[in-house]
Amino acid sequence: MIKRIKQIKKVAIFKDFNWNSSIPDFKKYNAFYGWNGSGKTTITRILSALEKVELGNLELENDSICIIETDRTVLKLSKNDPVPDSIKNTIRVFNEDFITENLDWSTGKASPILIIGKEQIEQKEELERIIKKLVEKNRELEKKNNEKGNKAREKTKILEKARDEVIKNLRTIDDVKPKSGRANDYINYTVTDVENILKSGEELPLSDDEILQLRNSLREKEAKDLISDVKADFEWINNIINDAQKIFETIVPEEGLKLLSELQLDEKLKEWLRVGYEIHKDRRSPVICEFCKNKIPEERLRELGDYFSDVLRNLINKIDGVLEDITQHELPNIELQKSQFYNEFQNEFLNLNSTFNQQRNKANKELGKIKNLLAEKRNNPSQKVSFNFDILNEIITNLKNSIKQLNDLIRKNNDKTRSFKDKRIADAHRLEIGIINKYKSDYDEKVNYLKELQNNIDSLKREKEELEMQQRNLEQRLKEHHFASEEFNKLLRSFMGRNEIILETVDDGYVIKRNGRTASNLSESERNAIALIYFLIKLKEENFNAQNGIIVIDDPVSSFDSQHLYGAFGFIKEKIKELSPQQVFIFTHNFPFFRLIRDWMKYEGNNFSFYMIKSKMNTTERYSTIEKLDKLLEKYNSEYNYLFKLIYNRKSAKDSNLEKDYIFPNVIRKFLENYISFKVPIGGVDIHKKFKYLCEDYPDIETEIKTRIESYCQDQSHPLYQDSPTDFDERLLGEIQLICEAIIRLIEKTDPKHYKRLLENLSN
Repeated sequence: MIKRIKQIKKVAIFKDFNWNSSIPDFKKYNAFYGWNGSGKTTITRILSALEKVELGNLELENDSICIIETDRTVLKLSKNDPVPDSIKNTIRVFNEDFITENLDWSTGKASPILIIGKEQIEQKEELERIIKKLVEKNRELEKKNNEKGNKAREKTKILEKARDEVIKNLRTIDDVKPKSGRANDYINYTVTDVENILKSGEELPLSDDEILQLRNSLREKEAKDLISDVKADFEWINNIINDAQKIFETIVPEEGLKLLSELQLDEKLKEWLRVGYEIHKDRRSPVICEFCKNKIPEERLRELGDYFSDVLRNLINKIDGVLEDITQHELPNIELQKSQFYNEFQNEFLNLNSTFNQQRNKANKELGKIKNLLAEKRNNPSQKVSFNFDILNEIITNLKNSIKQLNDLIRKNNDKTRSFKDKRIADAHRLEIGIINKYKSDYDEKVNYLKELQNNIDSLKREKEELEMQQRNLEQRLKEHHFASEEFNKLLRSFMGRNEIILETVDDGYVIKRNGRTASNLSESERNAIALIYFLIKLKEENFNAQNGIIVIDDPVSSFDSQHLYGAFGFIKEKIKELSPQQVFIFTHNFPFFRLIRDWMKYEGNNFSFYMIKSKMNTTERYSTIEKLDKLLEKYNSEYNYLFKLIYNRKSAKDSNLEKDYIFPNVIRKFLENYISFKVPIGGVDIHKKFKYLCEDYPDIETEIKTRIESYCQDQSHPLYQDSPTDFDERLLGEIQLICEAIIRLIEKTDPKHYKRLLENLSN
């Protein structure tokens, strides 16, 4: 069992790492969490070198050194010394190098997995017996299929007879959609319509007399047509009433009318005078009369202007407008005829029509009175007119009530029409079902026989498929690595939820196929699933004793979706429980996956250790360290609390250097994305826009906080540091503490209760 990695010096990203007393020793279950680029793969390559007894892809410098302590010895790796071989048969490592060495994605090939121990002679004899049985099954299956075809044709003839009789009896019924629900009319009835009725289970045995009665009933077509509701617009009358009331109450001052009263002109001359004034009023002095060609004195134009003032002109225009409305509009007529109604409704219709016409005549009389009074008002604008509009309002109400009562009567008439059609539809459907029911007994006999035949055929197919599967399995088992592919395909089918991808055995290993063809275009998710299951199966090879061994797994869910994440975890957990190895190491950058591993290892007892691999930066280069997992990552089910802790502690720190601040762009980005997305749960919007929405929701956020975080969101809207930790922007170094302070203030302002809980978690 490996106890600790005592030293890693100048090995890839590890520059000078030394195991200290704050780091717990390895136990049976060990889990490492670290962001991409932090050095996880480097550690697995160190362990892989001990497995293969060669450095492989582990690049060492002349002064590189790696010291690993086990419970029995100390192992040392260096460039010029041989690799220790004391644990080569007790360790297996899954990482990207394992995938590259064993799986060729471009050709779809995989190396063989050697699991031997079955008697091939017995397998060959069994294979011959299976092939003989397959020949017999194929002959029996062909015989049953021929019999099925004959019975199917007999069933079709029964359906055709029923169809022809339905068409013969109902072809003239063109206003009813058949009961079968498929054909639009009976003249286009098909065998499918017949079968729909028979399959529905609806039975209606009819005697010849009942069929005759239904045919006679369907010859009657006396239903009235549906009548549309009567619609009438009375809004224009309301407008006339409102406008007329205002006009009647308007009074033009008498001072402006003095001239015309002295002249004692009749109405035609007054109108003539008004038109003449409108023609000459805007002309320059001297004004020449267009009628007599004499000069019009200025005094006379002024007197006329006093009379024809704006008030008078506006009043006359309004009067003319209302008069035009009365002339243009007409009260509606009821265009319906008595013959459109059933007898029982005709008298009521006549009464309502008469009432409506009476009220219509009254309304026209009242409108005539208003028209006359408007004409008088036009000639005597200084006189107030009195008129009782209540009469017309009451008439309008009566007209509306008459329309409503008439529409109620129309609905009753239409209901009777519809019920008449419903009865006609019901009769047609009864006749349709009754005719088809005569053929039900023969049809059911054929259907039952066909079901029995199909059951026999299905049973034969299953037996044949099972024999074919046994044949394929035996053929594969005759090759030394067949057992692994059998288990692989079973596990992959369970893992992916489909069986389109399989391993097919060939002499030098396996070929990965999709739907029978070599799979050269696998997705990353499919590749990861294949690689992981392939590795787990290889753990059963004879040259590896799992119970005394060490299993190392590096980032098995680098690109899986959530469904495959849980699937990968489940497969790893069950396989490890099945093999019961001496020691397990699992590395991941995916925190949801780490959380599953963490909780499982805790459940297995107090025999676990958790670690974090961190990538840091000094003034010259990037380097990595191994540390005990932060308690927040061990305790809680997300990185969120841990990220808050880093930001909270940094906002109070006075010193600033690249080594400490190297990780903060990624920390801040991750935390802001989580917090702002929680506060502004809008999909399809980047963090910059979400922050703007948050500021709109909390307008009292200080301008300095808004400006600082908004600027950061703009500059750091993409995850530059998650997968490329060397791309550090040194311009941010002096801003880190201020940005952290702004984030803490933002949380206090926008969610004080949430902020309080975060602080409580830090102190627990």
